Amino acid sequence: MKYILLFTAYCLLPTAYCYSQVIGGELVKLEELYDKGKFEDCAYKAETYTESEKYAKNPEPYLYISMCYYEFHFSEDVKIKEYYKSALKDALKYAVKMRNYDKEANFYNDNKDYLDKLRQACLDEAKALVDKKDYSKASSYYYKQLIKLDPDNYELLFVKGVCDALMRNSSEAYKSLNDAMPELKKSAEAGTYKAPKLIEKSLSDAFINYSTLLKDQSYADSAKSIIMFGKILLPTDKAVDEQFKKFTN
Repeated sequence: MKYILLFTAYCLLPTAYCYSQVIGGELVKLEELYDKGKFEDCAYKAETYTESEKYAKNPEPYLYISMCYYEFHFSEDVKIKEYYKSALKDALKYAVKMRNYDKEANFYNDNKDYLDKLRQACLDEAKALVDKKDYSKASSYYYKQLIKLDPDNYELLFVKGVCDALMRNSSEAYKSLNDAMPELKKSAEAGTYKAPKLIEKSLSDAFINYSTLLKDQSYADSAKSIIMFGKILLPTDKAVDEQFKKFTN
């Protein structure tokens, strides 16, 4: 793990400024460092825990590392930004490691607020990459890892499948979409479906992009079916409604 002591104002934040530490944790040294805003020290200390036999499979230090990298990503310190260029990807990577060792999902459930912030930041970055047509990075850096964090999120699996389709990775696209669509249809047929707020914008973009792709590939009926399904899942989404009108008028 990258680590360097940068003696900047970032590392010397007033101890009165408290951050929201890991909920349900027991590693007091990590809590104290994090609360003081000493994120580099906290990340380094947490890494040493993961290298010890006693804590190697304990989810807590991995979550602390994730939270520290999240702070690096949003830091305004030039040196921090320069040194931790892949901070958000690393924050997600360590959150996934935490999830893998969190067999009872205690840390996963108790720290929902942080994980939602991380998800939102990653989805925003992925959207920016998709907008630039950098589908490969969007899929590999963020969507694949987010699915590892939330394997039962079928909306996210659909979004990833569309991203794979956009970069012409047919086999991956088919697998993701084939797994996601039946589950989404099942939820819709139950009559109580409501798209998770966090993924709603990404899901909207995916329906628009996928229906456009199918239309461009001369699959007009499939394109119409997809946007109609998008209308069912996102009945109040203006962008989906606009696309729906284009295909049905």
